[in-house]
Amino acid sequence: PAARTIALLLGASIAFSGCFEGGLNTHENSAGNEVGGHLVGYDLAVSEDGRYVVTSPNPTALSPDVWAVDLQELDAAGLPVQSGASRMVFGAAGTGLFVTTDWSLPPTAVDTLQEVALDTGTLLRSWTVGGGGDVKLTISSDGQRLMAWGGAPVLAVTEPDGVAEASWIVTHIDLTTGDTTEQSLAHRIVDARYIDATGDTAVVTDLGSAQSEITLTTTAGASRVV
Repeated sequence: PAARTIALLLGASIAFSGCFEGGLNTHENSAGNEVGGHLVGYDLAVSEDGRYVVTSPNPTALSPDVWAVDLQELDAAGLPVQSGASRMVFGAAGTGLFVTTDWSLPPTAVDTLQEVALDTGTLLRSWTVGGGGDVKLTISSDGQRLMAWGGAPVLAVTEPDGVAEASWIVTHIDLTTGDTTEQSLAHRIVDARYIDATGDTAVVTDLGSAQSEITLTTTAGASRVV
């Protein structure tokens, strides 16, 4: 498809420009969120209502610039998520939720979820999430709940034998209240979804040898494995 260029003047002298193919998310056929979240800078993330585009003109940089373009107001805002921003989803009421990773405190990466107002670039809230530096995102269709799930294991040393045990973490966030809960699983997470009809969650883990299992969790917190 033909490329189009967006050029927006910020104040008197700052220009933001980018060349985008089509107008949809990379590898996607429609605007809106995808399971796992958009790769910041590599996906052209377009909000479901078509108002906002989120992208990075220099995604391979050590600290890439991340921008939100408001196609209704024909304006753009730089977002305060340059430190290791990796994935994002669109939230309710013109917000974006971004995963950033701090690798400066080895041996474990510190993953943070940041909620940002896309029209002003204001940081609204943030949460620490467990993901071992490889966090993916799933948001409910009503934008009120979010799962941040780790593709990499988190290691914990047990006492008194000192054996390191691996677990994979799902951080459940209520975006209405800001409350969080953690769900620990013994196997690698490959997918996490909301079941719209019931509000329950389904998390798929890889058992190896071409086997997997699904952990279903109700809104009341009861879980069962199928």
